[in-house]
Amino acid sequence: MYYRHKIPFLSIENYELNKEIVRSIPERTCRYFQIIGIDKFEGTGNTKIFTIGMVNPENEKVRSKLEKRTGYTIRPFKIDIESWAKIINEVFSKRINKRKGENK
Repeated sequence: MYYRHKIPFLSIENYELNKEIVRSIPERTCRYFQIIGIDKFEGTGNTKIFTIGMVNPENEKVRSKLEKRTGYTIRPFKIDIESWAKIINEVFSKRINKRKGENK
């Protein structure tokens, strides 16, 4: 397990992700920072947590920017780049193909 800076590793390859949560972060942002939305939780009061998979979870600037943009507390997990790339390409390539099909 990956526990540098107390950030756990999460294997997302066989994890069933909600595509709407993945898409809640713009594709360009996901690809640039190598991140992926995993889960969102809104509890009582002001408790709002956004679980994010990050290839480089030590990048506190990214986490801070996401907190400001989303209004959620970011809960990062370390993920491997191969699984991240596979899922990002699956989720966003379908959107791109759909847009291309609409132009025909």
